[in-house]
Amino acid sequence: MSVQQTALMDPVEPSSTVPSFLTPSRTSLLVLTLAMSLFVRLQGLSVNGFTQDEVAKLHAIQAYRQGDFSANAEHPMLMKLAMWGSLAAADRWNTYVPDSLAVAPETALRLPNAVAGAPDAGLGDRVARLETASARVSDAAAQALAAATLSTAAQGPAPFDQDVAAYARLVPGDPELAALSPLAAHGAPSRAALAAAFPDLASAAAAASRAPGKDAGYLAHFWAVLGRVVIVRNVDPGAGGVDGILARAQGAASSGDLEAAVRLIGDLPPDARDVLADWRAAAQRRIAIDQLIGRLRARALAGLAHPPGAS
Repeated sequence: MSVQQTALMDPVEPSSTVPSFLTPSRTSLLVLTLAMSLFVRLQGLSVNGFTQDEVAKLHAIQAYRQGDFSANAEHPMLMKLAMWGSLAAADRWNTYVPDSLAVAPETALRLPNAVAGAPDAGLGDRVARLETASARVSDAAAQALAAATLSTAAQGPAPFDQDVAAYARLVPGDPELAALSPLAAHGAPSRAALAAAFPDLASAAAAASRAPGKDAGYLAHFWAVLGRVVIVRNVDPGAGGVDGILARAQGAASSGDLEAAVRLIGDLPPDARDVLADWRAAAQRRIAIDQLIGRLRARALAGLAHPPGAS
């Protein structure tokens, strides 16, 4: 009775029918994966002859065999030593086996690289892509810095052709830099300086527009001379005629809108327009410089945010 109770209280678990050595593990899967990768990489190692780089490695190995380690002792020396061992092992193997089983010199030389690359056949490609992406980011950062430096230099009236030349070394043949180069050789007054110079020139232009013709009488000439001494003009932007145009152009220049000021000057009569010719040319240079610099900076910043070739 007690034997039956013991049997009921302690049931025997059935033993597993799968041998432990057949149970897959991460280690066995990793070994299988590496073996398959190595098998694929070892195929066709002797299909092509030696490249120029491999010939140089053979010469280095010959020097090592003679005890000369001074030449070709750069960073890949460890791999060259592995190739030396592989070639030596292949020579020894070939002395004991028939020609059908002999190892070709190309295979022996390339075997260490194939074995080293078996764990990750795509590692070299990924490193190359990372290096390329890093170089593109560095180039984009250099262009952004050069564009910022160029923009600062272009704000003043002095020439800034040296800054353009420095930028051009980063992007040779750039059409916008080529267009900026002749402007940079002379520079242009700032927008603030042009706005400050406009009122006096506008008064002179107003006086020039009132100059009497050649057939005018003495009284007209007298008033013209007096008008150059005491210039009175209407500064109301809503006024008509020359004074109104000059007032609107002055307001545009004061607000930094040189583009509008230049357009308004084009509506003046020739005598008044001639007085403002130099100012207008300087303003046009400033406009062209600012536009080109703006495009260069926008492109440089876009390149820094999205380097060329980035996915």
